[in-house]
This record gives sequence, structure tokens and C-alpha cells, in this order.
Amino acid sequence: MFGPSARDGGSASNIAFSNGLLDPWHGGGVLHNISHSLVAIIIPEGAHHIDLMFSHPLDPPTVIHARQMECSLIREWVAQAQARSKGRKRRQPGWQLAPEGGAWS
Repeated sequence: MFGPSARDGGSASNIAFSNGLLDPWHGGGVLHNISHSLVAIIIPEGAHHIDLMFSHPLDPPTVIHARQMECSLIREWVAQAQARSKGRKRRQPGWQLAPEGGAWS
């Protein structure tokens, strides 16, 4: 999904790359911020996708902090998108719902 251009910034934006250092594959991940909106989140006590699992009372503090950072980044990106779209005319979708009864005639 992410070729060489992703590591250089390319046309990607608003991505949090989380990497648990206990994951044997972390060396192939993004371990440094690429830009202000392509952010590396390093989890020293994290294994593969632990930050994406349900929270658990025994979660290491670094995992809890990573989740908080991810939520904060997403909130910031959504707020930025809302601010950019304020006042723009909204396009109608190119599709329509089926009439009541669920079938087109």
C-alpha cells in the first residue's frame, strides 16, 4: 500500500503509523515522522497491533499513551477538515435510495 513515495510524503496525509517495538516486523514500519500529518507513533512495550485492540486494565502505559495520541490526531484532522469545508456547497451523492419497498420499477 505504501511505496517509496509514502516515506517521502508523496500525496498521502493524515496517517498515524503505529509501531510496537516488540513486533518483529517493526523494522519495516515507519519509525520517524514524515511530515506534520504523517506521524510515527512508537510503542516501546507494544507488539503487533496492540494499540488497535480493546483496552485492558493490564495495558502498558505506552500503549495507553499511543491510543490517546491516535485519538488526538484524528480529532485534530477531523476539525481541520470541517474548518476547510465550512461554507462550501455540499454535493449531492451520485446515487439515490431505492423507493419504499426496496425495488426500482
